[in-house]
Amino acid sequence: MDVQMPEIDGVEATKMIRDPVSEVRNRNIPIIAITAHAMNDDRQGCLDAGMNAYISKPIQPEELYRVISYELSLASDQLPVNNEQVIADSSSPTTMTSDNCTDKRIFCREELLARVGDNESFCQNILKQLPKHLQDEIEKLKADMNENDAKRIRMNAHTIKGTASNVAAHRLSDVAYEIEIAAKKGELDKARLLMDKLEQEYDIFLSVLADIGLTEQISICS
Repeated sequence: MDVQMPEIDGVEATKMIRDPVSEVRNRNIPIIAITAHAMNDDRQGCLDAGMNAYISKPIQPEELYRVISYELSLASDQLPVNNEQVIADSSSPTTMTSDNCTDKRIFCREELLARVGDNESFCQNILKQLPKHLQDEIEKLKADMNENDAKRIRMNAHTIKGTASNVAAHRLSDVAYEIEIAAKKGELDKARLLMDKLEQEYDIFLSVLADIGLTEQISICS
């Protein structure tokens, strides 16, 4: 939300959206303030109005992606979950062509495009930055496994789950969720076994992006 919009500025627009008596369909939709001002008072004013986060101009794509990913992850955690449908069967690798998905749970480009308002350029920018971001998170998760740090395993698996879900990579997200739950229960041996599955799904996801020309095909599996 651009804070310096004409007629109705971003702060007033946010107050209208958050108003309990408004007819807005989703009053809890995440709102990120974008403004040229960087003063603490300006930031607090945005948060007080009901905005979720704050980004100063000039906008850095990496920072914008990080904030959007984080806020959508929080929002997705508040959605009702059917536990019988959360975990997908990802034991059998599936391929997808550039024309259509044979398994849209690997990656559904149409779903991601819809989430970013059919902004093709923004969609491509997200996907080009995504492999490095996910690879870093997976490496952190592997380090946590080596340290037997259940809390960090759970937190990093949660981050991967949210990031993958946000970009419509649901099979990858599902495996990360399995790891998160295993760590929460203290089942670290199970979490370690799932790590290979996570890396496999990550490689499948990357190969799909490479097939449709959105990233280079690289692998993290040893």
